[in-house]
Amino acid sequence: FDSINMSVNNIRFKPMQIFNFLIFGRAGACIYNHQAQLELQSPTSKKRTRYEKLIFGLVYSLKSFAQKMSATDMYTFNSYTTPKYKLHNFEVISGIRMVLISDVGLGDMRAK
Repeated sequence: FDSINMSVNNIRFKPMQIFNFLIFGRAGACIYNHQAQLELQSPTSKKRTRYEKLIFGLVYSLKSFAQKMSATDMYTFNSYTTPKYKLHNFEVISGIRMVLISDVGLGDMRAK
């Protein structure tokens, strides 16, 4: 889960770092949280809960913003990139939301 290193038809892909993977329920409660720990100490429960709420609030706000700015009813918020990381957002029809925070080099994660 720390890095992806693949080779397909003799084409080597650069290893990509996955930092965090979170799954949120319909109401915004975090169901699953896997954080790649760079330091030896694990974060306290209070810090982890705060982090989960911040991530959910960010994704919820960006989705709402995309919905309001869209000229049609077909709005999407799939990902955004900063100089340090890329956040991928996946939402299924049941309301379950999966958030993956990765290295900026990781491409589009949506199935074509």
